Order: sequence, then structure tokens, then C-alpha cells
Amino acid sequence: MNSVKEEFTDFVESAVDEERFRGDCQILTADARTLRVFCDIKYSVNQRYGALVYISFVLN
Repeated sequence: MNSVKEEFTDFVESAVDEERFRGDCQILTADARTLRVFCDIKYSVNQRYGALVYISFVLN
């Protein structure tokens, strides 16, 4: 799990407008199950709100 957190942090710190990060991840649910998902993350710079990160998850 730490590797995903590190990858995501590195991506956000170095991303340029409209850059994407895609990869396989796992989500821990409230009832302690682990779901395998594909995550698609988009970094975008908005003139009004600043840096925005959009994250979508697709069940594998």
C-alpha cells in the first residue's frame, strides 16, 4: 500500500496540466474486504480553483 501512496504523491508533486496516472490498486472497504480496482487519476489546473485531481475507480 505504501508504494501506491508514494507513487500518487510523486505524481501529484510533479504532474503538469492534463497529465494522467493509471494503475492497478486495492481498496480496503469498511467491512475489511479488499477490492482490486483499476484507478485512473487526472491532474488538472483550473484558473479559478487551482490544482484539481480527479480519481475514478473501475472494479477488476
